[in-house]
Amino acid sequence: MRQFSKGLTTVLCVMVFILALTSCASSMSVTCNVGTGDTIKVTLDTSEGFMLEEVDDDHFAVTENGDTVCKAVFFDEDDYEHRKYMYDNMERIEIIEEGSGDGLTWTLYNIDLTNCGRTYIVWIDGSNTGLELGSSEEYSEYCEKVFNSLTFSVE
Repeated sequence: MRQFSKGLTTVLCVMVFILALTSCASSMSVTCNVGTGDTIKVTLDTSEGFMLEEVDDDHFAVTENGDTVCKAVFFDEDDYEHRKYMYDNMERIEIIEEGSGDGLTWTLYNIDLTNCGRTYIVWIDGSNTGLELGSSEEYSEYCEKVFNSLTFSVE
């Protein structure tokens, strides 16, 4: 009997260890060679059920259960300044929050136009690259959760 329980204990410990290892791997990444000349690694924490999909070097999408909940596009400093100016000065667009941290400077907007939801305009510090991450009106509640699940690094 002691032999059996010792063997069972060993098997259970190995199973718990394997389960712990698989639960730690809850992220996915894509590396984009964007038009600005920068190489940006985008990492998504998938513990919320989101998946990352590279569309091309300047675009990626975040999906949940096969539905695209957010889309993103990379751009240069001129486009960043233009988009910031446009969003800051258009009617029916409200600044919800501005901030910086983790190598990013960002503004979150609510866009009160047909089929528009929330949009982040982001500058990736230490790069030549900005980013617009947005959701449609249908998925606007996902935008902040997705943004907080993403990390960006200049490679």
